[in-house]
Formats: sequence, structure tokens, C-alpha cells
Amino acid sequence: GLSEAMYLDRQAFAAVNGFSFESVHGYNPCGTCATVSTPSGSAIEVMFVDDCGTCGPDEMLISEEGINALNAFSPVEGSSYSLHPCINLSHEGIFLSMIDVGRYYARFGLGNLPEALSSARINGIEAEQNHLGQFELYADLTRTSDVYSIELTTASGRTITAEIPFIESQYLGVE
Repeated sequence: GLSEAMYLDRQAFAAVNGFSFESVHGYNPCGTCATVSTPSGSAIEVMFVDDCGTCGPDEMLISEEGINALNAFSPVEGSSYSLHPCINLSHEGIFLSMIDVGRYYARFGLGNLPEALSSARINGIEAEQNHLGQFELYADLTRTSDVYSIELTTASGRTITAEIPFIESQYLGVE
């Protein structure tokens, strides 16, 4: 997960049972955002940042900031959530969430984006976006140079580039 010290403007942290989430949604929840709504109509934006191994399949832990924003006490029976891309929620810049990395395959998410993306490339190789909004790259990502080049193209055509020293979840340092 991410450090609780990370500053988020309009968002709280949450943890869900990763195994249950993945069996329902088909991917690891870390780096995914959601709107959590209570039966009374309160709602908060959360980013899933950790696995809650003790949570049941329909439970989540929400940080104290989130509970305070919901003006509720945990657990809130009958709450629901809807998943969506994490857009512009942190001052830390774009977050690269490496979900699954193998020698010839990588699946990753990109959070805290300034707007929706139309494409993503690592070292010039275009990744395919799946139905969950994650990117899949079929290529050998073993170290071939001193840095990995990330190139993102937004829906409006803006190009965002970053260079990182290793492939792991991290802030890219760009907005």
C-alpha cells in the first residue's frame, strides 16, 4: 500500500479484500478509485491503497479521514461503491501502479491523471488498454538501459513523459 502521509486533496484511503475484489473485478484494486455512498446519501472518493486480508468479500476499511467525511462510523451497513479512474486527486503527480510484472508481460494502472488517457508506452512499446482501464504490455521489460521511458497521451492529445530507474509502483513526478 501507500503511505498514510501522502497528501490527497479530495480523497481518503481504503482497503478491500484483494482476493475477493480480484475474483469479482479481475484485477488488483491498489491504485483504483471509487465513490463510496452510504444509504443516507453521504459519499466520499477513495483510493484503494492496501489489501485488507481480514475483510469479508463485501467489506472495506476506510481511513479515518474518509469516515469523518462520510460523517459516519465504520462499518456503514448498506454502503455501495462505484469504480472510476483516479483523476487529479493528489499533489504528488501521476501514480504508476504495477499490478503484475513478468519477464514478457506487465499489467499496470495509472492513477491521479489530469484527464483520461488514450495511450501509454514504456520504452516505445505501446500498451493495450483493457476493459478495466488498466494497461497490458507484452514485451520483455528486463533492464535494457539505465532508465525506463514512460510516454502517456491524454484524450486531448497532450503528451506526458517521465523516466524512472526501475519498474515498480511509484509516483512519476509529472502532472
